[in-house]
Amino acid sequence: MRSVYVKVCVMLAVATMLCTSTAVADVFWTGTTGSFTDGTNWDTGTRLDSSSWAMIDNGGTAQITAGVDATAKGLFLGYASGSGNLTMDGGTLTTTNGIVIGRLGAASVEGAHSHIDAVQP
Repeated sequence: MRSVYVKVCVMLAVATMLCTSTAVADVFWTGTTGSFTDGTNWDTGTRLDSSSWAMIDNGGTAQITAGVDATAKGLFLGYASGSGNLTMDGGTLTTTNGIVIGRLGAASVEGAHSHIDAVQP
């Protein structure tokens, strides 16, 4: 009976891990000043999605403008080794794990239609 119980527990644990695990990646800004949604500004060469942790700490500035919808799992500005900036003049930024502005980070949000949806679990 005990071995059946152990097997069931192991199967449930594996099933839980498979169902809840998602690929999460740290994605670093490599651009100087440019569009947040332009994949060529990120080290992966692709546009970010809700599984990407966006890191801007190379002195660059990511821009979000009117009509642009940007998404990331989380955003770190000037958090690790350098400065990082975000400017918004319209558009939307959605994160599921919030935004961290480090001691060398800055964010500028302007424009009547700028929207940040930064949920912190």
